[in-house]
Amino acid sequence: MGTVQLDKEVWNERLNILGYPAEYNLLSSSLVEFGNQIVPSGLVGVAIKWGNVSPLPTTQTYVGVGVTLNAGAMTKNDLLAVVIHSGMAMSETSIEEMSDGAALMPSFQANIDTLNAKFLQNSLISATKGAFAAASAANFKTTLAGETGTDQKLSFDSIMDKKMAMWPNIDVIGGSLIVHSEVYSDLVKQNAVLFVNEVKNGVYSTGQNPTIAGFRVVVNDELCVKTGTTNATFTSYITKANPFWINNTREPEILTATNILLGGGTLTVAFYNHFCCAPAFASFEGTTGVTITDTILEVGTNWVFKTANDLDAKIGQIITRTDPTTG
Repeated sequence: MGTVQLDKEVWNERLNILGYPAEYNLLSSSLVEFGNQIVPSGLVGVAIKWGNVSPLPTTQTYVGVGVTLNAGAMTKNDLLAVVIHSGMAMSETSIEEMSDGAALMPSFQANIDTLNAKFLQNSLISATKGAFAAASAANFKTTLAGETGTDQKLSFDSIMDKKMAMWPNIDVIGGSLIVHSEVYSDLVKQNAVLFVNEVKNGVYSTGQNPTIAGFRVVVNDELCVKTGTTNATFTSYITKANPFWINNTREPEILTATNILLGGGTLTVAFYNHFCCAPAFASFEGTTGVTITDTILEVGTNWVFKTANDLDAKIGQIITRTDPTTG
């Protein structure tokens, strides 16, 4: 049996070089921060990612002779990151190889990166859905679907309203708007989308990259859910830079083994990955020591957003309709 252990930094660099297929666009560098510092928590299947400190001072004291500062107590808000253990394997016998006329195993080995990207994104999407189903996400959610007429739509105005509600007086650099394809089509029809190319020194020129109000537009129908048919609602997300994070808790491994007695010789290749993922400032507070699946990640009661203040949030949710009628 052979084992190839991939150093975490080398692995992330490898993924950056290879890039991700277009359908795994949530893993692009401006949306996901890779390699956050996490440490064991002492609980089975849970690590700690440094969160934030609260409450921070809101006023300053002007000091002079005989003036003593009052030192406030601080609480460290550790973010608990549940560890996801995943694997995949394929096997092929020499008899099958001869029957097929060619070995198929090299195709699987060559696509491990792509398959891993698929599984990473699936888990990240499930974690995001779960975090926004939590009660603590209420301050970061806006529902326009209950309004009347065109006020139900995602538009330039509603995007700016959400930006100002979440991050007033903050110039959001590197932010994104993640939308369903039908919402994106509606925004284009509204002439709300500006297509640009980024050039040196941050100066933009006309091009192919869709933006709205300075936010890069990312289309993803798996994260941005469509609910219903007539008067369907759509979930969209507005973000700062790096609204998600993924960290390997152990180096990914590719293992190979040969069974010389089966099928004229059977080659098996397995890939294992152990990682954490979540939206920024979302802490997993669910049951530990169990096998984590996407279904568990999507349960809202398993998550708590922990921010020192709402301005720290890196992602907000907007629920809208494309059909301008009262639902």
